[in-house]
Amino acid sequence: MRITTLCLSLALLLALACPARARWTNDPYHGMAPVCAERGEQKWPEIGRLEGSGYTIFFWVDFRDFAAVRTYYQVLDENGDPLLEENGRPLIEGETWWTFIAAVVRDGEGGVIAIFQDLRSNYQDVYGQRFDCLGNPLWESTGRPLAVWPGDANIWPDNVRYDSEGNIFIGCRVGTIYTFGDIYFQKVNRDGQRLWGDYGVPVCTDPSDLHYPYLVPDGAGGVMAVWGDERNSPNFPHPYFQHVNAEGRPLLAINGMPVLTLSGQMMDGFVSLGVPDGSGGGIWVFGDWWGTQQNLFRLNGAGTTLWDITNSLLCGRALTRLIRHPLDGSIWLSNGEDRYQPWGDYKWVLYRFDVAGNWLFGERGLPYGGSGANLVPTQDGVIDFAFQTVAGVGTRLYAQRVDSAGALIWCSIVALGGLTPSGENVFVPQKACSDDQDGAIVAFYDYRPPASETAQDLYAQRVQWDGRLGSPISSSSLAEDKRQILQVCPDQVQFVLPQAGQITLELFDLLGRRVATLAQAYQPAGYFTAQYNHLSLPSGIYLVRLQAGGEVAVGKVAILK
Repeated sequence: MRITTLCLSLALLLALACPARARWTNDPYHGMAPVCAERGEQKWPEIGRLEGSGYTIFFWVDFRDFAAVRTYYQVLDENGDPLLEENGRPLIEGETWWTFIAAVVRDGEGGVIAIFQDLRSNYQDVYGQRFDCLGNPLWESTGRPLAVWPGDANIWPDNVRYDSEGNIFIGCRVGTIYTFGDIYFQKVNRDGQRLWGDYGVPVCTDPSDLHYPYLVPDGAGGVMAVWGDERNSPNFPHPYFQHVNAEGRPLLAINGMPVLTLSGQMMDGFVSLGVPDGSGGGIWVFGDWWGTQQNLFRLNGAGTTLWDITNSLLCGRALTRLIRHPLDGSIWLSNGEDRYQPWGDYKWVLYRFDVAGNWLFGERGLPYGGSGANLVPTQDGVIDFAFQTVAGVGTRLYAQRVDSAGALIWCSIVALGGLTPSGENVFVPQKACSDDQDGAIVAFYDYRPPASETAQDLYAQRVQWDGRLGSPISSSSLAEDKRQILQVCPDQVQFVLPQAGQITLELFDLLGRRVATLAQAYQPAGYFTAQYNHLSLPSGIYLVRLQAGGEVAVGKVAILK
């Protein structure tokens, strides 16, 4: 509590000393906040929420200097303004070796811990750095070793998870650059202490090729994992399982046990993602070798399959995200599928299951799945992100909120842009996190000019709980910015049409019932207002929705009598 209070006090002092400029706004054309626009590529961002201050920290792998590929970071405040120098700060000052960010996890005290792969010894090891709620590093200037092999082997941190007790679990493969390597697990506490030795405990040392362990904490200080294993058929992996207790002791057979279907058949395919089931077991997803379907299965701590979904309905070729909702424990899956379309032309589908394996949105899911970033939990559902390229128009990066009943609450355009000369997508969502106010913050690749010089940049945007972009701002500041697509001011709604078209402006109560139509007509491009003070409605909070040109913007109004 002391750390959080201090961070809040420092954040208030910073806010008073640095007036907010609101780098991100409710404008999908110009409202994004630049995280890094340096020359060279900026790739593979990781994002974390600094709960003690309300700030967001971004990490990425930066190729501005090919002599040393480094990890950089930046902190944005509530308004999207950077706290560090432009284009970020290197994770390790003066670094001459290569580092790659692996994961960012919360430390339970308002800050985060960044896990990264490091080449300082000429071989890849795993290091970490802890940051307070303002983004200040707390450990050694070059980070703290978390998994360091004494010989000439490389350690790849494939998967990082953490539990409610502050334990961080790292799933690693240890081998040479020419081999897939053995699988080790490491456990680290929030102070950076290695609890399972210098490089972890061996989980599988079978000489066959081993693929990417996906970890799930067991809730009792231990961890479970499923990985792809080729010991039974080279080039055709099968899922294997192991459970390690809080002391680092494997509980099952040496080198793990195969995952079987309910009928006793060995599963085959590549594992991708896993979540706890809340009862000491886990739920994992894997795709079959031919890429014709995704499979969902639940295991208990002993590796017994409790249920599986192995039919062709989950026929995705591009699985994106799997989460267990922190409030109701349901399982949400965002999946890219092509069952109705040719190879490579995906339809994004959103599924929801209970822990018993029942389909809550039906076996065909909902057409609200996302094509990137994270599924961000809300009080009653999730926020998902996707992008779409419209022929002759360009790329639209959008967010959509779906409630637990499967209703699409809103769909908001986060960023709009054309196409690069080579036809690449301009905006591609990468990672997202909650803004701790039932909204989300998303980091995405930006290929807009001068992309020919900078290759690809990193930008961010905030989406509020009601679908509006940017930070919660006052009516007076809204009235000053004519770029806002939809502005809610006392007694009236203001909006901008970038091009002429048919518009519908409606008012809804919080139960989703339409109570008034404020405007419904063809409008030329420009700036418009619509009054709502004349309506005979009870005092309360209402939602105003603007539909124009196939797009939707949502705002919140307060009517006081």
